[in-house]
Amino acid sequence: MKRVIIAISLSLLFAANIDAKKKPFGQNLTWELSNGVLTISGKGDMPNCHNSGRKIKALLTGELSPNNVPWFKSGESIRKIVIEEGVTSIGDYVFTCYFDFNKSQTVPYTILQEVVFPRSLRTIGVGAFKGCDNLNSIVFNDIGENEDQTLTIKDYAFESCKIEQLILPSYVTIIGEGAFRLNPLTTISIPKTTQTIGEHIFDRGEKEYQGIILSLFQIWKILYLEEQV
Repeated sequence: MKRVIIAISLSLLFAANIDAKKKPFGQNLTWELSNGVLTISGKGDMPNCHNSGRKIKALLTGELSPNNVPWFKSGESIRKIVIEEGVTSIGDYVFTCYFDFNKSQTVPYTILQEVVFPRSLRTIGVGAFKGCDNLNSIVFNDIGENEDQTLTIKDYAFESCKIEQLILPSYVTIIGEGAFRLNPLTTISIPKTTQTIGEHIFDRGEKEYQGIILSLFQIWKILYLEEQV
């Protein structure tokens, strides 16, 4: 009998330790970092960060900033981010990188290469992954034809990343200004359901490249408008 009680106690303790790895983020979300993979779980919206990047101001106002999110100190070990089903938004500037003059590099997501988004996602916030200059893969879980969903990618969400192949899911309706500017894009796929595309979304600062993108955008507009007639 004692052995059974001890075994149950150990199993409960082990389970508690597993759950203890998950830490709160915002009201209804949790985060967990394991083997270089940051996982955000729960239901609802992710909190926004302000863009000042000043930790003292953030502490005084009680607001989050990109350099005081709870996993910030481990940011340089994060190679992949997984946003699990149930999360409905990525907050403004939550994963923004900034240049650290002491280290002469952008921090903290120096080795981040991949982000996986759930079908439940409705919004990717302003500057959410701005400056993640090794981020080269963003994966969207597409939905069935009968499911009603929209996704807004806000201004500068993926500015200055390393994305070469951009395949957006069928439910993207709005792409904000500069959302993918300063990326080395070679392949671009925008769904016909997209209703609004902001300025300079693919701007890479090169005249020849801008001309190609402008032509692709004009073709998209023609095809989209023809389908609406």
